[in-house]
This record gives sequence, C-alpha cells and structure tokens, in this order.
Amino acid sequence: MYEVRRSVCAVLAASLAASIASAQTPPAAGGALEEVTVTAQRRQENLQEVPIAVSAFTSNELERRNVTQALDLVQYIPNLNGNNNTGLGSANVYFLRGLGNSESIATFDPPVGTYVDDIYIARQNSNNFGMFDVERVEVLRGPQGTLFGRNTTGGAINLLLRKPGDELRGLVEVGAGSYGEKRVRASVDLPVNDRLSAQIAGYYVKSDGYSKNLTTGAKENGKDEQGLRAAVRLKFGEGGSWYGSVNYLHSGTFNKLNFECGTISAAGTPPGGCSGRYANSAFGVTSPALTNLFVTIPNPAGAGSVDVATTVADGKGNREPGIDTNTLVASSNVEIPVGANATMNFITGYMHLQQDYLYDFQEGRQGRSIGGQTVAGLATAPLLQRPLLLVDAAGVPAANGSFGLAQASDGDQFSQEIKVSGDAGMLKYVGGVYFFREDYATNLADIFTSFTTNVTTLAAQVPRAYITRVTADRLIENSTQSWATYFQGDLKFSDQFTGTLGLRYTHETKTVGVTDLRDVRAMPVLGGVARPDLRLETANLKRFGIPTRLQTSMVTPRFALNYTPADDVLLFASATRGFRSGGWNVRGGSAQLFTPFKPEKAWTYEAGAKSEWFDRKLRANLTVFHLKDKQFQAPSAFVDATGATQFITRNDADFVNNGVELELEAVPVDGLSMYASLGYQKAKYVNIAANTLAQQAECLTLRNTGAVFGTRCAAGIVTAQGGIAEPVRVPKITLAVGGSYEIHVGSVVVTPAINVVHQGETHTAASNLTFYRDSNGVYNVDGNGAYVAGSLQQAYTLLNASVGLSMDGSAWKAVIDCSNCTDKSYTQSAISGYSFLNPPRMYSARVSFSF
Repeated sequence: MYEVRRSVCAVLAASLAASIASAQTPPAAGGALEEVTVTAQRRQENLQEVPIAVSAFTSNELERRNVTQALDLVQYIPNLNGNNNTGLGSANVYFLRGLGNSESIATFDPPVGTYVDDIYIARQNSNNFGMFDVERVEVLRGPQGTLFGRNTTGGAINLLLRKPGDELRGLVEVGAGSYGEKRVRASVDLPVNDRLSAQIAGYYVKSDGYSKNLTTGAKENGKDEQGLRAAVRLKFGEGGSWYGSVNYLHSGTFNKLNFECGTISAAGTPPGGCSGRYANSAFGVTSPALTNLFVTIPNPAGAGSVDVATTVADGKGNREPGIDTNTLVASSNVEIPVGANATMNFITGYMHLQQDYLYDFQEGRQGRSIGGQTVAGLATAPLLQRPLLLVDAAGVPAANGSFGLAQASDGDQFSQEIKVSGDAGMLKYVGGVYFFREDYATNLADIFTSFTTNVTTLAAQVPRAYITRVTADRLIENSTQSWATYFQGDLKFSDQFTGTLGLRYTHETKTVGVTDLRDVRAMPVLGGVARPDLRLETANLKRFGIPTRLQTSMVTPRFALNYTPADDVLLFASATRGFRSGGWNVRGGSAQLFTPFKPEKAWTYEAGAKSEWFDRKLRANLTVFHLKDKQFQAPSAFVDATGATQFITRNDADFVNNGVELELEAVPVDGLSMYASLGYQKAKYVNIAANTLAQQAECLTLRNTGAVFGTRCAAGIVTAQGGIAEPVRVPKITLAVGGSYEIHVGSVVVTPAINVVHQGETHTAASNLTFYRDSNGVYNVDGNGAYVAGSLQQAYTLLNASVGLSMDGSAWKAVIDCSNCTDKSYTQSAISGYSFLNPPRMYSARVSFSF
C-alpha cells in the first residue's frame, strides 16, 4: 500500500534529467544511434554485449523522451506496470513481470530493488523524487540474485548519477506549469585542480494541486519537493579514485483520494456541484484534526465492552493532515587498481529516513464492502457499496476519519561492499563481499470510524450515529542484517561463444518487537471475555507461536551462454535465481494477526537476441522469458464484514509468468529519433496453498447459503465470487511508441516530440474486488452494469507531447510540454473499494541556460 519513502535516493535522479541533458555528451555523429554503456554486470560494457534483459537510457535519451521524474520511466519499459501509491505522493508502486510490492513498512522488502550509484535503497517510501544530474538509468528485468546488493525476484532500477567533471560546467533551469507549478533546478561542477573536482546541485518544485477539498476549500495533490546534493571526486596514485556524495531530500507531496465530478464513482458530490477533481475530507479546519476518539475496553460494570475517550500516543494525532519526509543519503566509492587488469572498489552507503504523516484513506467515507451492514436503502441488495459521507445533521462532513493512519517513522541503513573485478584474458570476473544493516522504528496508529447502528437509510445515520475508534496504536521496532559473498565469471570459449557462471551466498537475519501504545485497559472482548493476550506486545506474539526472529540462507546461481554469429548480433540464453526474504504482517491490529510470511524464491529462464543494423541506425533487442516464483508473497487490503480495512500478506500460491519483450530504436535520417517498446505477458497462480483453498471453499458455501461472507470472499487471492483472482498489475500488453525530430530553420532548431503509451487491462488489488452499478441502480461485484470503482485498471492509452526550441551554438533552450494531453483518467490503485486516479492533463514550460 504505502511506499512512501526509501527508494528515495533512487528517485533522486530523474527530475533534473531532462533539464541538464543538453549539457551532456552529444549523440553519436553521422546520424547513428548513441552507444550506451551499462554496468548491469557491475562493470562497464556496451549495452548490446550484455546477455541480460535491460533497458538503458542516457541523459540525451531521457531528454528526448521528456522524462522529468522516475515515474515517467514506467511508460518505456516492457512489462513494467507502475504508478503513484495510495495517499503518499512521494512513493511509486513498481511491478516488473508481475512481481512487485505495495507495502512501505520496513518488515516488507521490495521485489524490484532500487540502486543509486551501487547503493541499495531498502525502502520504497520515497521513490518519486526528481533526480540530481543523472548520467544513465538502467532497468534490469528478472531476478537479481548474483551481483547486486540485496536479492530481488523482479528486477532492479539502477540510477547512475553524473560525477563531478574536470571542467567548469553548470546549468540553471526555471519553469512553470499547470495548477500553479513553479520549478527551479541548478547544477554546477567546480574543478579545483587536475585531481580534485566538486559538484553542487539542487531543485525545488511547488504547485497548488489539482484537486479541491470541498470540506476545507484547500487545493490538494500539489507537489512540494526540495533537494540538495554535494559531490566530490578525487584522483590519486596511478588510476585510483574516490567519489563521495551527500544528498538531502524533503517531500510533502500527497496523493489523496479524489473523484471526477459527475461520475458514478463520485457518489456524494455536493448539490452545488463542482468542476474537475474534488475530495471530501474527514478532517476539518480545526486543530488538532483528530478529536472525539475512543478506545474499546472491558466493561468495568460487567460483561461485554465499553468505549472510553482516548488520544493517539506520542503526539502523532496533533499534526495537520499531510506528509513530511526527510532523507539524508551519503555514499562513498574508493577504486584502487590491483594489478594490470583488475580493480578493487570499497563501496559504502548510509541513509537516514524520517517520515510523519496523517491521512484518511477513505476521505470521510465508509469503505465499500461486499457484506455486513446494510445502508442507504439497500437493505435488500445482497452485495453492497457504501459510498456514504459521514455528515452531521447540517450535511457537513464529520470531523473524524473513516480509515485514518497516523505514523511517525525513523530509520537508518548502512551497507559496505568490497568488490574486485578484472579481465584475465579468456576470463572476465566480478566478485566480492557485501554487508547490510537496517534499523527502523515505526510508530503507527489505525483510526477507524464505524456506524453504531445497522440502519437502512442515511437519515437514520445522523446526527453522529457513528463512533471513531483507535483500533491499533503500536511501536514496531525491527532490524535486518544481511551479508553475502558472490562471484561471477565469463569464460570465452572462442571468438563466438562465452559461458557465464555466477553464484551468491546470502545469509539474512530479521528481528521484530512491538509495544502496544493504547490505554493499558484496551483489549479485544470476545464472547464477553476480555483477551489481554491479544494486545500488541512482543510477549503475546510468542504466546501465539509467532517468531520474532527470522533467518534465511540461500545460494542463488546464474547460468548463461552467449553466441555472436555475426558482428552486431548477440544471441543468449540464461537461467537466474533470486529470492525475497520474509517478514511480518505488522499492520495486524492484534497479536494473533501479527503473522509471518515466508521468503519467495524465483527462477527465470530467458532467451534473447540483441542486434544493430544499417551502420547502427536501427537497434532491435528481443527477450522471451519463463518465470516461476515459489511462495509468492501476495499483499491484500480488504474491507471485512464489520467495515474495517484489513491488511495481510500471505504465501497464497506460486506465481508463473511467460512473456516476450521487444525494444526498437532507430535514426532513419539525421535529426529523427524513433523508438518502440512492446511487452506481452500471461501470468497465473498455481499450486494454491491449502489454507487458501479452504478459504475459497468457505466463501462458496457462505455465498450459496446467503450468509455474510465479507471475511472469506474478496480477501487474499479469493475473489468476491469465490474464484481464484488474476495476478495484479500484469497487463498482457504494454506498448510505447514515439520519437522526436530536429527541424532546422536557419540557426533556430525546433524539436517536436510525441509518445503514445498503452497498457492493457489488469487488476490492482489482490482479490480483484471491483464495484459496478446495473441499470436498476443496484451496486454489485459481479460485473453487471457500469464500472464504478475498485481493483480493475481498465486498458488505457496516454498521449504526451513536447516542443523544444534552441539555437545553434546557444546555451539557451526552451521546452513546452503536456503530459496526459487527452486528459485520460484511469484507476492507478485501490483501497477500501475506492479507486485512486492518475493525475489529469498538465502543461509546463521550462527555460534552461547551460555553461
């Protein structure tokens, strides 16, 4: 769900990419495609000589495609589905070949790893920042189980930032755009002498937002980002060097639930109407925003339970609704020659992440569920949508949230790697040791509003026929320690054949502890009996047999064979293993729900061809793959029969995916650059777990008897109808086509560019729960009638365009662009039965000066 910040540094690289690209190395002369150097095998190689499915973009190419943030890259990678996360605008969700993760709490690891200058970023919580002066972006598809820091099953996004240069160089860019956007970016290289050079870069982005909050009158979903980077490069001895950098980032960007006026999904639109996007808020204009909270305790006077007034611990509820994220990232890379053809690198990384937020994920509404309470006159409907706003007698939205989270988190990450790489004639090799340590503390409260009576009309709900409870408030402290040793050798049997063998041994240890921060009297009451053993305490976890320490040891190999039948043609086949370690469901509201889940283990088998034609005017790369992921970690968020939103990750099944990926680039004539990328995949769950099959059987039984089935159906990977769901974020087709053309009019250069992006239909929630409304106005989950909201991400096509203007020999450049030019809306993700939409059409204009 909430990936709010740790890929932060990972994303530190794309926003400045477009603006500074004009000062980078020019494209290849003579109308040929630019040569691309990658480090996908932890050494510098030509992209076309690497037997890996990797998409790579130089700064020049990023500029041509108008990439201004990391999320833009999703449009150009075959079989990659991604979008901004629910609620927290500093986070992106990435699913590569169907493997991804939508959780941000530190007990969950991402299957798509993010690296910045060889530093692994453990958290996905802030991977939607603009990047500082990027040199190249590489997206590796498939398990990365041999050469890269932490093991991943889906792939890796590798960002290489530009190092300080030997000459004075700089760039300044200013811009403005839709919804009051203001943007400033700057970068300067400061050489001290022929051995020492420094670099300073920074950016600032601010906008008002595209959604109007009808409760407070404020504009929301605007951008609020700042960053500063300082880097140093020192050359010493004979070929030795040191590169170090410090990055500071701040984000207050939100991605709040919002609706399009006049649509079926916008139930609750006020009588006065609205235009564009809007939101209702459970949080009013008063401070603090959270008031009138209760917690459940055993009844002191007898059996049962009562609700007593409470507060959220440690001041988490006293802040204004919003997000505040601050990240400090430091890295160091010392490179020393060892012998004639080998180098040794000492790579050190450190990150500190602090994040606070307060948000109602349902924006003052009840969660849409498939069973439980009957509301709004739909008492006879077997399947219900609950789009009600919580309002008082005057029709004003309530002062408390429907499903709110108040979080304050703080964590540190340290990594150390020693890498040796070299060329011994027939053998090229890379090997080393790696150590990683992360310590994290998450202070998190769940605030849930429910109706106190099971009435059938909205009129009977007011005034205030509901209560807002602090259902969980806990401090989670966890740590991860991982060490690994690895080696990969590429043995050249002949001029045409090369074999690759890679091995990595990894040992990881995770620990967790939890402290219940609620009123000491607070505890569930089941069957009239108080259950203190269900309080969220470490000792209670052990009572339920839940381990607080997990260990994983695994060997992950890679095998590959390369064949070059002709110049500029490479054929390859490979088998690669990777894994993602297990963790705990720390969002569970009681000790027995704080369950662990197992590591997932993936094998991917690939065959491919890389080729260049017509004197490097056409590049064509093709990959076919078969992926088998065992003990697949399936995250699920669902509304149970009581209306409460529950989160759980389980090893429900194995996951299989087969697909094809094609990438084309061409420069048919001077000045014209064209590209196309196509992905096809077909995924399914296999070897369904016994507990999931049992849940499915219970769901079908309950449906047949007409009983309430909200806790067994539409939960995990079991659908509302009692079937096994389709895997999430696996569109069969991903397509991007576009290009740019430099038109010379005297000394003026006009560069129009266009790209069209299409993704096929897929689902965004594990159970595929989606709501429809039939011709009689009855809401259902069986696909009858018009789409309302929920898991389904309908197929969509986006159009993006830009026009650049420059002059021969001039340092000035201007760009006007639009994103989502046709104002297409689609579901990015879903929670509590509501759809989070993509941003609307936006325009911007930028002017840059380089020297």
